[in-house]
Amino acid sequence: MKRPPLASYEDRKLTAYHEAGHALVAILTPGADAVFKITITPRGQSLGVTAFTPSESSNYSRKRLLARICVALGGRAAEDLLFDDVTVGAADDLRTVTDLATKIVTQFGMGKSIGQMNYEDNRRKGYGSSERLYSEETAREIDKETQELVDKMYKRTRKLLEDNLD
Repeated sequence: MKRPPLASYEDRKLTAYHEAGHALVAILTPGADAVFKITITPRGQSLGVTAFTPSESSNYSRKRLLARICVALGGRAAEDLLFDDVTVGAADDLRTVTDLATKIVTQFGMGKSIGQMNYEDNRRKGYGSSERLYSEETAREIDKETQELVDKMYKRTRKLLEDNLD
């Protein structure tokens, strides 16, 4: 009995370009982790994966963290650039980007307007409590800076792909 294909031609094509976006951005971005392997064979919820070689250092500079954000946005930017549309395939990438950008701003003291502060552990601990110990104004500033950082890295990533589109 013949098995059905794992994904349609269109899904495989889109996934290939998405994963190639990650890889191309990694290759072209100084400080990015090296690409180890790419697959467009569906596994679990994922239609494809770009794997990177493990880093030898766990002490990340701001530039290296920004490179990681750009690489994670490479798939979404490739979809947008080549298909003039985006898919839900980047949901996990966006989760990674949001988490890393938030940590840059709130935990690592690498934000521009927030500065040398750590707001990550700045919550009251207790059963059912998630009350912030900083103002609503500070929360808005954190959200604003995080969004601006992600937007800036997306524009950088998209331009990098545009400039290297053949």
